[in-house]
Amino acid sequence: MHWSAQPLEPARFNNSDPPPKARVFLRSGAVLEGRRPFIQQDSLIWSLVRAGGVAEHQGIPLSQIAKAEIWKHDTEATVMLVAAVTVFLIVGIAAASANSVRISI
Repeated sequence: MHWSAQPLEPARFNNSDPPPKARVFLRSGAVLEGRRPFIQQDSLIWSLVRAGGVAEHQGIPLSQIAKAEIWKHDTEATVMLVAAVTVFLIVGIAAASANSVRISI
């Protein structure tokens, strides 16, 4: 999983299928992070979960945003990690088994 820069386009930040999480860098230098962001008219709106599990919507005008990033799952990296761990375990088990086999005559 990693952050990936995304252009502020309604197709990428739509209300029917928003990204799970986003962070925006404002022109003022502030950084904001929110869940399920979407563009509505001239603003980026997102959910912010407060203590007690209560969600509220917040927003910022698009003109104040310098850059936006979304949190992406990297499927290829996850598959490669699982494959590498599997190979490591198989080699380790095979090596341990080879060391424990004794031949008696």
